[in-house]
Amino acid sequence: MNLHEIIQIEADRLEKEVHELETRLEKAPKGSLRCHKNGKSFRWYFIDEKDHRVKEKNAKRKYISKKTGRPLAEKLARKAYDKRKLAGCKKELTALKRYLNCSNSEIMPEQKYLCENSGFRELLISGMPLMNRELEEWRVADYLRNPFYPENLQICSSDGTMVRSKSEALIASGLASNGIPYRYECALELEGQTLYPDFTIRHPFTGKVFVWEHFGMVDQEEYLERTLKKLRVYLRNGFIPDINFIMTFETRQVPLGYDVVFRVIQDYFM
Repeated sequence: MNLHEIIQIEADRLEKEVHELETRLEKAPKGSLRCHKNGKSFRWYFIDEKDHRVKEKNAKRKYISKKTGRPLAEKLARKAYDKRKLAGCKKELTALKRYLNCSNSEIMPEQKYLCENSGFRELLISGMPLMNRELEEWRVADYLRNPFYPENLQICSSDGTMVRSKSEALIASGLASNGIPYRYECALELEGQTLYPDFTIRHPFTGKVFVWEHFGMVDQEEYLERTLKKLRVYLRNGFIPDINFIMTFETRQVPLGYDVVFRVIQDYFM
């Protein structure tokens, strides 16, 4: 699976989500909700959307009782949330389609020349600047990989790396397409135990080492507990967020998006 295909999958998912949101909004009650702070709690008010003063401070409103009107308030709150989410999904979908229209489905064909079995590799490496040469040698050198559950390595990123999830494929493809050398699930010894960070990365200009962990099930209690234990180990051993340690997260309801991946890559490595 290359980057083009991953983004196509994300675009398809967003189209489905846009359809679901539009369908739900069609069934939503008329009007909108306004909340006003009242001490430590809030008062709920119904706003008639036909009222031309709806955006004004003194717009006509009707009080919603918390005892009898909560079901209506919940539906109106969901309606407001869905409208905002729909706008964001449409904006992201537009950006994805623009990329798909301009890109080629075959990502990074030039990488074939740097593969270990390519006759061009030796000639190309010798002409690289010293730092680039060192990083390229580091990228293709053998390393101790995660030996557990190899059968789960079923998704191929744009540079041919087999990974365990679509989100990891998105990260791997993003790194590769920007010329950022990395190793996937490379062994790291910390406090007498072996960790296998999702991505061990070398900065393309300085060579500085970064670790990027993607936590993909933080809405599951057991997974979250294991994540917190792992984070403590990283922190005690000098891997500090925003310095040399990168974290991304997702849940079943909020998957990792391509926009997050490329924003992270731009912030840290470009």
